[in-house]
Amino acid sequence: MPTTWSELVTTAASITKLTDGKVYGFDFCSSVNEPRAFQEFMSWFDQVNNKKQMFVNVNGKWRLNATVEEFQKIFQLYYDLTFYNAPYTPFNQNNRGGAWEQEDLGYIAGQYAMVPMGPWIWGHITDNALAKTILEDDSAVTSLPIPQGGVQAAYLEVKPIMMNKYTKDPSAAWDLIKFITSEKAMVGWDSAEGTLPPRTDAMNDPVFSNWWAKSWEALMPEGVGLAPINWNPPEYSILTAMDTVIYGVSTPQEAATWLYNKLNELANSGVLGS
Repeated sequence: MPTTWSELVTTAASITKLTDGKVYGFDFCSSVNEPRAFQEFMSWFDQVNNKKQMFVNVNGKWRLNATVEEFQKIFQLYYDLTFYNAPYTPFNQNNRGGAWEQEDLGYIAGQYAMVPMGPWIWGHITDNALAKTILEDDSAVTSLPIPQGGVQAAYLEVKPIMMNKYTKDPSAAWDLIKFITSEKAMVGWDSAEGTLPPRTDAMNDPVFSNWWAKSWEALMPEGVGLAPINWNPPEYSILTAMDTVIYGVSTPQEAATWLYNKLNELANSGVLGS
């Protein structure tokens, strides 16, 4: 298993070549409006940024906490995954602009050897016989490879459950929230989806003693949550810059410089919130 970014690139390219392109070594999402693409980028960012937040609040205002060099290092990874060792590239260039469906469904169809993934993909185990075999017998869960000088980190997905302020029936909404977050409901839904419940009593249920849940539970300390800002403008800018790299429009350095300036502009404009 590759443990560094450079090993990820060379190992993935070798898999593509050994299978003559029938199985690509690695896949990632890159659609500009795709949350998964943003999540994957943030995993790489958290590694080069040593688990610090991309934006920090200074005297009530959000400020960019990143460097051009950090962005350039990430964009160089995307460039290498896309173009290294052509025509046996680590990543299928025809998948540029792809969303989560491409990544998840392609993996359980045996099209990619490695993917940056979350535990939710276990929910596809009942799709067909091949998906079941790949997930049960041919998959392993491990930490993401890290860059030189980086730290072990990954995007931590947190799903909030809220009541709308203008709901017509707050009492019924509250009853629904209590049911959704109950131990019984979380055990049932999370075990079926392969995800981890945030409740300790639910996580202690024997149903989560399997290798899949334990593998993901072991990686929890690597997770990094997002700063509480309006992420829509930065996300769009990040993925726009990424696409210029994987389509060969910009160099990693050009994209990194543009993104650094754009994120500073967004922070100074106040659109990130207060």
